[in-house]
Amino acid sequence: ERGAFYYCEHLTEFIMPNTVMELTGTLTFANCTSLKKLHFSKALVNIPEETCENCYTLVDVLLPPVLQSIGANAFYRTKSLRKIDFPETLKSIGSYAFQESRLDTVRLPLNLTTLDYYAFGNCDSLKYVELSAYIPEYYHNFSDSYGINTIVCPSVIPPTIYYDPFSSGKDFSEITLYVPSISMLNYKL
Repeated sequence: ERGAFYYCEHLTEFIMPNTVMELTGTLTFANCTSLKKLHFSKALVNIPEETCENCYTLVDVLLPPVLQSIGANAFYRTKSLRKIDFPETLKSIGSYAFQESRLDTVRLPLNLTTLDYYAFGNCDSLKYVELSAYIPEYYHNFSDSYGINTIVCPSVIPPTIYYDPFSSGKDFSEITLYVPSISMLNYKL
């Protein structure tokens, strides 16, 4: 089912009423190529897949403070989006959710438990990543984000790495990894 504002090419700003509890279907704001500002309802717990796909000019996004999940491709190709603040309530980010955005910093909530494949893939401007403490494994989550130079991993137990979640073609000596000092030896093994 196509969303309510699908392909509204002249929509530039939308402040969602806080009475909105749910977005049904997908593609709610997809292909709104002039949309610059989107503030979601404070009551929303889920942003469905493809909600803002191809919103090329989107620069200002305010996520709900009670948000628990962001669906696959939700912010795919938001080529102007440089900053987003994730609420601590967020538990899941779907595949390709922010692929090809222009985020320069990603600070995942500490309690995030699911980060799907390529969630931040091809983010050319991405330089700094703070991982969650509770994601047990990483698999191509930041692939082809060539600018990453700093990764902070707060987990005392090193997560399992499948293939290269940061496959960027970079020599890892060019990336600084910060880990808890009490677990330094765990990361050296």
